[in-house]
Amino acid sequence: MTVIVIESIGFSATHPISDMLRMNGENYVSHGSKNFIKDTWMGIDDLPFEKFHKQMLTQNGKYENCISVHSNYAPEEIAKLIDGTDTQFFGLMRKSQLKQIMSCFYWAVNEFLNGREDFTLILSTIQNKQGNSLKQIGLPVNMNTCLMLYAFNYVAKFNLSLIKFAHKIFFMEDIIANPARFRELIGISTDSKIDLKVGMGPSHANKVKEYTFLYNAEEILEKISIHGRVNFGDGSYTIQDIQQLSLNKSNFD
Repeated sequence: MTVIVIESIGFSATHPISDMLRMNGENYVSHGSKNFIKDTWMGIDDLPFEKFHKQMLTQNGKYENCISVHSNYAPEEIAKLIDGTDTQFFGLMRKSQLKQIMSCFYWAVNEFLNGREDFTLILSTIQNKQGNSLKQIGLPVNMNTCLMLYAFNYVAKFNLSLIKFAHKIFFMEDIIANPARFRELIGISTDSKIDLKVGMGPSHANKVKEYTFLYNAEEILEKISIHGRVNFGDGSYTIQDIQQLSLNKSNFD
């Protein structure tokens, strides 16, 4: 049995990729959960990664492979706790950091408009602490700009952590185009006759596309990406830097 952790901040087809990896029940795959056996939503019966990983190991012999997708544990923590084991740790993201950020932004807008209290706090904190930075690059301080800045930092920082700590990076676009090759590269047995496909997942953009006040979202992100840098460790990175680093750690040939 192979134990595989595929970590992602999300917004990269994690739902349909998880469905594909289940291979009609041959593999046990948890998605968006911090409880491998119960596979409950995050926030329900959450476990620290050490216990989560032990749960994966207890399934030895019951399934061909045990795979976790998008559990949202810190990549540094995962790398530390699986060190010296046979568990494989991969990062999943999109080739375009900007497209992944846009998807995160639409998700954040939907969560805010649906009344999630933590997003009200996120919005007010960015207004108070980073409002002047938005004004300095010529943007107003409003819901759109604050949540875009949130998405920019949220996605970029997590992806930088994946680049540093994961064994390898995979891109959503490559997996969708050739799921069989992806299966080979992560070490899953290739003797199965199942025709692998990655279906359509939920679209965060579709949930908010009718709101006309989002008409200039891409222009906002473009301005933030031109002026914005992401601090990580001892370095400071542009979006272009992050994309190049992710390409350097990915090989789908």
